[in-house]
Amino acid sequence: MINLTRLNDEKFVLNVAHITTIRANPDTIIDLTNGENIRVKEPPEKIVELATAYMQRIGGMIHLSSPDRIDEDKG
Repeated sequence: MINLTRLNDEKFVLNVAHITTIRANPDTIIDLTNGENIRVKEPPEKIVELATAYMQRIGGMIHLSSPDRIDEDKG
């Protein structure tokens, strides 16, 4: 869960598991798994930073940067 701000300054919390894409157009638009989208003040880079930190805190980050690591995990 990450804290974000809508364009009207409304604060809310978003479950990062529902994010499919983040784009800047020029507003930041977050597309969700249910087909909805949300416009927020935070830039895409900040959302990725927040989401990554959250996933690391809960232990859900998959280390895709190392293919050898993935192969090791498969046994």
